[in-house]
Amino acid sequence: MEYVLILFFQSLGIGFHVMQKVVTLGDKFPEKTVRQIFLTFWQEDWDTLTISGLIVLLDAGVHYVVFDFLHIPLNPEWYWQVGPFAIALVLGYAGQRLIYKWFGSAEKFLDNQVTSRIEVNKPPIQP
Repeated sequence: MEYVLILFFQSLGIGFHVMQKVVTLGDKFPEKTVRQIFLTFWQEDWDTLTISGLIVLLDAGVHYVVFDFLHIPLNPEWYWQVGPFAIALVLGYAGQRLIYKWFGSAEKFLDNQVTSRIEVNKPPIQP
């Protein structure tokens, strides 16, 4: 059950960052619907979400090795009771944020769409 909760909180952190990006892009490109922005994000940034998913699996694997395979006992203090879930949430959010910063392309893609549309619709320069 602990692993399910860790995966849940880490996925929740990733989701927070994805929605933060989608809302920011929605504000930046009001002519697009939330669905269009989300689909563009998914198409352009599937690699960041895949890497985040791999990090979630790595985190679950590390927890398994430390607590079940090596049999390191949990300390009954509050940190050991709450710590893994809080760390999972932070890792999900911060990890997705860093991965998006390094590999993200949805915002660049939308910027290029708007820039190319502006260039096409730009009136000719009058001498």
